Amino acid sequence: IVAGKEFWDRIRNRWVLAVALVFTVFALVIAYFGGAQQGAVGFRSIEFTIASLVSLVIYLIPLIALLLGFDAIVGERERGSLDLLLAMPITRFELLIGKYLDHLPLYRQERIFERAGFAIPRATLAQWVGQCGVALQPLVEALKAEMLTHMVLHADETPVALLNPGSGKTDRAYLWSYCIGAHHPVKAVIYDFAESRAGSHARDFLGDWRGTLVCDDYAGYKALFSTGITEAGCLAHARRKFFDLHTQNQSLIAADALGYFGQLYQIERDAAGFTPTERQQLRQSQAKPIADHLHTWLIQQRQKVPNSTASAKAIDYTLKRWAALTRYLSDGQIPIDNNWIENQIRPIALGRKNWLFAGSLRAGKRAAGIMSLIQSAKLNCHDPHAYLKDVLTRLPSQPNSRIGELLPHRWRADTTLT
Repeated sequence: IVAGKEFWDRIRNRWVLAVALVFTVFALVIAYFGGAQQGAVGFRSIEFTIASLVSLVIYLIPLIALLLGFDAIVGERERGSLDLLLAMPITRFELLIGKYLDHLPLYRQERIFERAGFAIPRATLAQWVGQCGVALQPLVEALKAEMLTHMVLHADETPVALLNPGSGKTDRAYLWSYCIGAHHPVKAVIYDFAESRAGSHARDFLGDWRGTLVCDDYAGYKALFSTGITEAGCLAHARRKFFDLHTQNQSLIAADALGYFGQLYQIERDAAGFTPTERQQLRQSQAKPIADHLHTWLIQQRQKVPNSTASAKAIDYTLKRWAALTRYLSDGQIPIDNNWIENQIRPIALGRKNWLFAGSLRAGKRAAGIMSLIQSAKLNCHDPHAYLKDVLTRLPSQPNSRIGELLPHRWRADTTLT
């Protein structure tokens, strides 16, 4: 019924198996020699008594129960008759989908199973999730290695709660997110769970990578730009300063600034589907003159507004980051903003309202790996359910040299095992 390691994982109480085997042999001996007093032995003897047959059945039950995985028969209440089936990959990937795509925490899935008649402890469900996380980790590492071969990446981070076992409270941890540039045909995202927002986490993740990083103005990224990494800013953040100013105060300066930003974004919409070279040419011919005019206008307006006002702060933010904000004009691969990675963080924001916190740093890292594959599968228009089902089935026998075939941007539905 089950092959290899999956089978032996179910036989946890080896002594039960040994006892069952001993009594089975004993029952067979009684059955075989049951008619010895009449001078006839063997299973075909008419003296193969009913008592011997009953003994055989009684002593075979524990062995059969163990082999079939029905541990509830031998007294373990928490395992239902479908426990072995539920532990197999065909159900483990459904557990992952429920937790990380449908945002159902394990305590809710535990209740769902209980209503269906299967009392599966939450600790067992957590163990299965952890095992899947370990099994999928080589695929996550391969995805990260491939991501770091691209020269334009996005980065952002969002807070999540991390359980502090000693106090029973939660600390603030962070889920760092990285993805390949929005204009690149390869779509992939990786989440990296860390216990803090320190910039060292981004440095450790990127390692020796040297390219253009699209990010916001968070200070944690600043140290990277002294090591050879090029900074590209997010024009949406600058625009948001003026949008909030206009919404709150009906500022005329903000309204004029939004007009400039609108022209720049319209050019990006016009360039949709362009090659990087075509996009760069369009930006240079149409967007750069508008950006230069905006820069001159901002300097003029800054001289007219008092310090410490909302208008001054919005203008100062844009002028301070002007070089990074306009870097996209000189490279058709660089996006105008960081919205691409922010869109990948939205599922995390929804999920943390349901699963509330990570139980440990290790659990957080495993969860980040699983979510990376699920979200990358979605980016490549795959059904995450079908994708996880296939890769969890194929990974144990997949050669390391061919692990890249299972990456979300290379995987194809027609390769799914049936």
